[in-house]
Amino acid sequence: MRYSQEHKAITRGRIVQSASQEFRRKGAEAVSVADIMKGQGLTQGGFYRHFKGKEALLIEAVAS
Repeated sequence: MRYSQEHKAITRGRIVQSASQEFRRKGAEAVSVADIMKGQGLTQGGFYRHFKGKEALLIEAVAS
């Protein structure tokens, strides 16, 4: 199933927002990709369609 660019952007934004909150609350080391994705009702594998890795997400989450 293909998703629109708008849907992908919205999903990416949700991931960044959730990660930002979790990183601030628990610290980056204590938060896993699985935790972030599960909290958004998404699969861990889907994460890698949006980010190269946790570090890339951390950089974007801190900048937001």
